[in-house]
Amino acid sequence: MSENLKEVMYINSKTGEIRTKADMISAGWLELGEEYKDKYEFPALYSMAPLHQVLDMSEGDEVGNWRVASSSDLEGIDLSDLGYEYIFIPSTKKEYKLIHDSVIWFEAVKGAINHGGKLAQFETEEEAKNFWDVLTSDEDFFEDLDGENNDIPSASIGGGGAKYLWLGAGDAVEEGTWLWNEDLNNGVVLSLKNPRWGDGEGWTSKEMGSEPDNFKGSQHSLALALEDWPKNSDDSELLGIAGQWNDLDGIQNKLFYLVEMPNDDDENITTTVNTPPSTASQNDSESGEVTYYNTTTHETKTLEQMLADGWVELKEEKYADKYEYPAIYSAGAISTAEGAPIHEALDMSEGDQVGDWIVMASKDGHGDGHGEPKQDVTEPYQTISAASEEITFSPGDNVSFDLLYTTSDSQNELSGLGLKVHYDSSIFTPSGDNEGVTTSLNTLGISTSDDTDNLDNDTNTDKYISISWVDFMGKFPSADLPATIANLNFSSSKEGLDELTGQSKESKINFTSADTATNYDFLNQSVVLSPQTFNLDVDGNGKVTALGDGLMVIRKLFGSAFDGAKLTDKAISTDATKDHQGCHDYIESLMISDMA
Repeated sequence: MSENLKEVMYINSKTGEIRTKADMISAGWLELGEEYKDKYEFPALYSMAPLHQVLDMSEGDEVGNWRVASSSDLEGIDLSDLGYEYIFIPSTKKEYKLIHDSVIWFEAVKGAINHGGKLAQFETEEEAKNFWDVLTSDEDFFEDLDGENNDIPSASIGGGGAKYLWLGAGDAVEEGTWLWNEDLNNGVVLSLKNPRWGDGEGWTSKEMGSEPDNFKGSQHSLALALEDWPKNSDDSELLGIAGQWNDLDGIQNKLFYLVEMPNDDDENITTTVNTPPSTASQNDSESGEVTYYNTTTHETKTLEQMLADGWVELKEEKYADKYEYPAIYSAGAISTAEGAPIHEALDMSEGDQVGDWIVMASKDGHGDGHGEPKQDVTEPYQTISAASEEITFSPGDNVSFDLLYTTSDSQNELSGLGLKVHYDSSIFTPSGDNEGVTTSLNTLGISTSDDTDNLDNDTNTDKYISISWVDFMGKFPSADLPATIANLNFSSSKEGLDELTGQSKESKINFTSADTATNYDFLNQSVVLSPQTFNLDVDGNGKVTALGDGLMVIRKLFGSAFDGAKLTDKAISTDATKDHQGCHDYIESLMISDMA
């Protein structure tokens, strides 16, 4: 493992930071595909917003202080810690990277592509043996897998406590049918009789006879064992030994993974993540500075596009400190549901919304968000939403809603989606089997985790449900869009409710992605869950008083004696938002709700 991998390195001319190509992609750069081969010297990386430039291998090319590092740049710099180990197989000239990054299986698939290869697959016994022989020849690697300086993670769920590496095969499409995934497109069958499956002496007393055993019904991802399992077992109890394969839970276990690099004579592996926008859209993005988002249609527009639609830009020199800029005036360009033209200003202030339009993200990707997790999103993208922006529920009861899936380009046959559903655990708890998730589509697993890293940029949510759908044939979800792909069910708590007013803090369920189909971004969305509670603010002035609201409730109980305006006489507040009929209707609705 001493040979040098021909790795393109990048250096920041200002900071001196060194990155691999995978590091650049992880930082948000996009690798261009073969369709741009004649235009750039490959590999070529696209910087995305706000620069919108391509950095390639041509001499002197530089984007945002980043350029391809020369041999002189790297002279004297320690490159031993690149986040991976290079493995070269002399007999076959094959190259591998052992990636030092603890990830779930689906993330390993995408990570392998970012590293310029694919999650390793050994379609012949010769391939598997050649790799294992070279790996085990490194005495330092195996000297002490449990040493304090060894950071290779163990499989904590269903792996017998041993250390493993993710490989590129799974049986999520059909239980028991294992396929080498070939970047989630055209899988090659992995035989259940392959001699690499764990078949230790501990199987003699078991019905299965060997791995894969689909322990607890959630083991759909292939892993290479670096040590015997279960750990600290007698020979008679072992289910597998180092070098053999085990099926593991690919959503709950986080492991290092093995990337198989293409040979010069291999077919090119497409690593395109996105296509750069046209010059026109680049200019729009740069000059527009913000992205506007329609919460109903999920359409996105630049500032220039909004102005072209009839919105008017308000100048700061004229309106001074009245708005947060940029600010645009609807000028009747949009209408209410009843068809009435809207004349309101939309600016950058927190929570501002005009009609169905909000500000989604600023030019630096850290915009206000206005009800959506903060993000920059690039087409094409996948997205998840609920059927309604707001769903009411009764505190203490269950609340259930469907997840609607769509794509910006109406593509309904993709490799899958890794979704995170963020929620406030002080109010909601997943209810039922599978963490409250019901879905008929193939998943790699469903689990619940603490949102310690605030992945949705919402401090009110503290947990998330992970759902990973995968279709090795690239047919996800294979239904007309938008498609209902799952149902979520939560039990709710009465904690935090005011006993008098019944008011509760607003609670959101936020949708972010753990992983997307290749070439696709993800548009974060949210649904507001509003408690339907008994609220004694009868006249709608935001206050509850005994001699106002309380008196009207008591009068209503006496029936026809207080018909019409008699109900509100000398009881309704001067700043009420309801008239006497509105107060009648509201109290009646409370009575109906209470009886229900």
